[in-house]
Amino acid sequence: MKNRTLRGSKTTRLQALTYDQTATAMPVRLIAALFSLLVALTIMFIWFSPAHAAEVRASKMSVSVKPEYDDPRVLVINQADLEASVQLPVDVTFNIPKGADIGMACEVDLNGGHACKPFKIVDKGDYQSLTVNVAKEHKVFLEYYYDAFPAGTPQRSFDFIFRPGFPVKSLSMEVQQPLRSSGFALTPVLPRTYTSEGFSYRAQDYTNVSAGKPLSLKVSYSKTDNKPSVKPKPKSPDDAPAADVQSGGKSKLVLLVVLSVLGIIALLFGGYMIFRSRPVASDAGGRVAPNQVAGPGGAKKLKTGRGDVKFCASCGAKLLREDRFCSQCGDRQT
Repeated sequence: MKNRTLRGSKTTRLQALTYDQTATAMPVRLIAALFSLLVALTIMFIWFSPAHAAEVRASKMSVSVKPEYDDPRVLVINQADLEASVQLPVDVTFNIPKGADIGMACEVDLNGGHACKPFKIVDKGDYQSLTVNVAKEHKVFLEYYYDAFPAGTPQRSFDFIFRPGFPVKSLSMEVQQPLRSSGFALTPVLPRTYTSEGFSYRAQDYTNVSAGKPLSLKVSYSKTDNKPSVKPKPKSPDDAPAADVQSGGKSKLVLLVVLSVLGIIALLFGGYMIFRSRPVASDAGGRVAPNQVAGPGGAKKLKTGRGDVKFCASCGAKLLREDRFCSQCGDRQT
């Protein structure tokens, strides 16, 4: 009988130990499951968000380069017609020279009205990218100025590199010759020439232009004065570009990260609180151990009523009054 009692007590303790290990592992498994679910939901949200619902593509685009037009710097105007299949709103990215001064970044409606949009600029090393969120119109307009050559030198020369930020089915590039200039030359040569409003242009059309594949031009000419071709027009408040949201975008990103971390902590803590309580240990037959009852939340609680407790004369273990054998050492109790 003593041996059977000992084996029974060992079995009960082994079951309790096994359960303790299982119960301890449950929060870890829960945390891993919740984290995996959160990662999957985040990926799905990013992938299926409107900005990623369709690839940004343009059916046609024009790039106009105008050295010293209404400013001693080089003016560049980009205008793109997004394909009708592009779902709005969508982020449209233009690659521009470093240090460019943004004049306008707008959506263009059917009547030619320009609605300036916030934009963000990211440094890409040799150049920078400008991203604007297009919400309503499929026509996008970007205008910027940049310093391409040293001021005050009669011989002007600079390299213009166009880096498409998205695929373009039909691209037209033109370079305007400044007034009062001579020896105007492009390398490579743009074959098409025409005049408009007193200016001479060199142009070329391209088809199926891939994103990120640069088109390079070397522009050179001589000019003895530093005056632009035309007088700059007075700027109205409506012509002011939308504020660069580069820093604001970073603040929003930080806020999003903080909120995401807090959300993960809340999910993990809530899951832990749900599964932290453990049921009462039972014997091999599924019965609750005789000296244990379920307390609040399933916690184990020893009966401590007056007269219910005694101690083993051999090892001193606490027992219930009706226990005939010690659950620790197996000795018969009297």
